[in-house]
Amino acid sequence: MEKRKYLYFHLRDVNLKKNNLIYNYIVENIKDCTENSNGLLLNLSSLDDKHVNKLYDLYNLKEKEIDYDILKFEPI
Repeated sequence: MEKRKYLYFHLRDVNLKKNNLIYNYIVENIKDCTENSNGLLLNLSSLDDKHVNKLYDLYNLKEKEIDYDILKFEPI
């Protein structure tokens, strides 16, 4: 539950590039989110642990480790 709480308080603080990476992961892999003109609504408490772990890992990537080539990403 710690990772969920951490994500809840910190996801809004990511830079634009990392935000796009996380957004793309959510749109492509998590079907239980709602999108509107303000962004995504994602219920962290109902997510599978594998998605929470992946979001946590994406959030904590160091800038030099991020490869933004979307063609290299594979949906889980």
